[in-house]
Amino acid sequence: MFSLILFLSLFFIALALVLTEKNAPYLLAGFNSLSKEEQAQVDLKSYLKFFRNFHIALGLSFGILGIALHFTLGDNAMALLLISYPILAYILFIALTNKFMIAKSAAQNRWATAVLSVLLIVILIFFFYDTKKSELFISENQIEITGSYGESIALNTIESIHWVDAIPAIRFKVHGFNANGISKGIFKTEKGIKVKLIVNSKDTHFLHIVKKGGPDIYYSLTADDKQKADLSIQEIKKRISKS
Repeated sequence: MFSLILFLSLFFIALALVLTEKNAPYLLAGFNSLSKEEQAQVDLKSYLKFFRNFHIALGLSFGILGIALHFTLGDNAMALLLISYPILAYILFIALTNKFMIAKSAAQNRWATAVLSVLLIVILIFFFYDTKKSELFISENQIEITGSYGESIALNTIESIHWVDAIPAIRFKVHGFNANGISKGIFKTEKGIKVKLIVNSKDTHFLHIVKKGGPDIYYSLTADDKQKADLSIQEIKKRISKS
């Protein structure tokens, strides 16, 4: 993730240097769709100067913040920066560049700002939902795992349940969330088997639930949570062995 932030930082700076008055009619989105008469009404020189300064500032600030977060708050903060900072920056960029545009382009920019704002809100909602710790609740008839990709598992649908030291080696994510030590979703193992992972960051114990139908589930717990759940898990194992 750190390398991705540095790459994007350099990309924004490179973007500032690539766009010129000569290639703007071909490369500049929005401007290249205008007629020549409409293009002539745009203060292109002032726009490109602002474009260049903005993207250099964006690239430098993005890289500096990424480095600072890498050495202080860690991966979760870096992931939030990676998701939100560029979108926030372009919302600001669109708002500030309206003064260079004709009315037609300004109207399109307002729509783009609205779309980016909605996109940012949706992404942040999913990010905080996915990174929220999934909890384990055990009742008489079921095991419930809360949060993203959580589910309620009836005890009579469980084939076996036991503690393991680690999740299986993963080849790739089928769908779900996977960042900063948090893995929630459907993944395929190196052996080609689909499993559901509900792994909370920095947890060290794993509950392996084998269902009679559907993929196996690997749920992670802290040492304290494992100790609290252990008696209930032992009881479930006894009930399964008798059925």
